[in-house]
Amino acid sequence: MFSSDAVESILTKYNVLVVTADNTDGDAIIKRDMDRADRKSLPTNLIYPADPSRPAIMLPEYLTPDIVIKAIESAAGQ
Repeated sequence: MFSSDAVESILTKYNVLVVTADNTDGDAIIKRDMDRADRKSLPTNLIYPADPSRPAIMLPEYLTPDIVIKAIESAAGQ
């Protein structure tokens, strides 16, 4: 899924579930999550910490391995 071995490694290390959603049909669940993130358009890149009391981490539209790794580590409390 990712072209970076470092990203693949961090996904495995923290047991990250990667979800890709398509909002072509205006799915209510996707809309709810986009509303929670105060987003109106796609792509919306979010990382949800395992602790549900912590907010989602909003990532930019264009991702680099470093951005993704830092966000995952932050979500993991590292």
